[in-house]
Amino acid sequence: MLRTTTIVTICVLLAGCNRNSKLTQANYDRITPGMTIAEVEAILGPGEQDGGDLAIAEGSGVAGAVGVGGDLQSMSQPRSQLKNYKWGNEKRWIKVAFLQGKVANANAKSSDGLN
Repeated sequence: MLRTTTIVTICVLLAGCNRNSKLTQANYDRITPGMTIAEVEAILGPGEQDGGDLAIAEGSGVAGAVGVGGDLQSMSQPRSQLKNYKWGNEKRWIKVAFLQGKVANANAKSSDGLN
């Protein structure tokens, strides 16, 4: 019984240590359009690419959502690379979309569970 209690206590403590203290509303607010991945990682620590690279044609619905304009002709050829990065876990996270290595625009970031 004591051994089980000790193991459970250690697991709970280790889970608490895994919490990224940089995931705060104040740090989220510091992320601005045009920042590089390195600049965001200087604020939040290392992130991980979320969902892989998406080749997006300028003018497409997703590209339009991050502020890339275009016309129907531009949709036929991918021109921009949108990369999504995530910091945190499924309960507490920050996600940022980067276009050509920089935060795409003010709507390119989202969060949940911040304090």
